[in-house]
Amino acid sequence: MLNYIKTAFFNPWNLLLIAGGMGLAVYSGYPEFSIPLVIGAEATYIGLLVSTPKFRNYVNAQAAQQKRSRLNRDNRLTLDRIMDELPRNSLKRYRRLKKRCRKLAAITSKMKMPNDFNLGTTDRLHTRGLDRLLWVFLKLLFARHTLDEFQKEVSEERMIEELDAVEKQLQEISGDSSVESDKIRRTLLDNRATLQERKENYAQAKRDFLFINLELDRVENKIKSISEMSVSRRDPEFIFGQIDTVANSMQETERTMNDLQFISGLGDLEDDIPRLSDFKKQRQFEDR
Repeated sequence: MLNYIKTAFFNPWNLLLIAGGMGLAVYSGYPEFSIPLVIGAEATYIGLLVSTPKFRNYVNAQAAQQKRSRLNRDNRLTLDRIMDELPRNSLKRYRRLKKRCRKLAAITSKMKMPNDFNLGTTDRLHTRGLDRLLWVFLKLLFARHTLDEFQKEVSEERMIEELDAVEKQLQEISGDSSVESDKIRRTLLDNRATLQERKENYAQAKRDFLFINLELDRVENKIKSISEMSVSRRDPEFIFGQIDTVANSMQETERTMNDLQFISGLGDLEDDIPRLSDFKKQRQFEDR
């Protein structure tokens, strides 16, 4: 409601009318009567305007457009970052999948329009499924790269050795109740808790790494299967249906990706997918 009122009030034409009305009220000779009338008229006008469905739809459309613009900008920056930081082997893996997706889109388009190789509006809607697959695939690759770097920097064996050493020290002072031993015990217990937390985090990172690798393989195999199926089925609607089914199955993967944002550093990416399956949109990255 507040957004509707602000939009109505700060409309340039409304502000001009307010200024004009106030000016006339001051020069009328009876401002003590005229100004409240102007304020009352303005309040009535705002109330009537914000209750109009057409005006509300306009405000909602403007807010949605601003949100889309912000998401496009944020995801564009995220895409640039991913492409800049991914290692070469991960980029090659992404390009192979993207090439399959482009071929798949081209095949289905030719099935529907043999003499027209340009995707129409309906096909553009269908290829959003391919865009989602590629977008999640890229984020998975980036999370995998980040987890791989993390595992290289952390030694599980070293943590286990440190835990064993702490346990040994605790056993050595287990029968000593002196003040000094109590201080040492508190320090050792705190260090043990920290090491156990680090060990649990490392174990979770290993599970996440396994999940990501399995998801990457699953997406690749799904696209390969659909590509092979498209040759024999020759049914574009069936093929697009298969693509959409796989894309929808990625929702759980995306939720997991949001849980992993503290690792990947991508932040909470909302559902506004870059157009990755378009050849011209990503050509600048092909020669890296």
